[in-house]
Amino acid sequence: MKRSRPLLVHLLREEQKRNASLSKRYEKALGQLPKGRLYVRRVEKGRKIKRYVYLSRRLPGQRHPESKYIGSAGSDEVHKVKLQLKDREQLEAQLAHLAIEKQMIEKALAEYRRLSCI
Repeated sequence: MKRSRPLLVHLLREEQKRNASLSKRYEKALGQLPKGRLYVRRVEKGRKIKRYVYLSRRLPGQRHPESKYIGSAGSDEVHKVKLQLKDREQLEAQLAHLAIEKQMIEKALAEYRRLSCI
């Protein structure tokens, strides 16, 4: 005769699956977003001051960061990259929250196993 699992264990397993699928989805989305920070370089040409925006990021194994020209300040491309960096920051925060949830779920399942020997 098959022993049925308690509702709590079932819910924890479902939450574990949801957590894993969200983590995969967030990791995939992070792979498509740019990494790094924006910085503005000011160039004076006579009386005019032009502002150029660069995306700077540190690559593994390199001492100095890599810079990539994005566009002049206020351009649509700069705005687009700013939004993407903001999205990346939010996804990283959500991934950190999911990691904490995962630890809590695993701890609860381990405690249940210890108490009832599933």
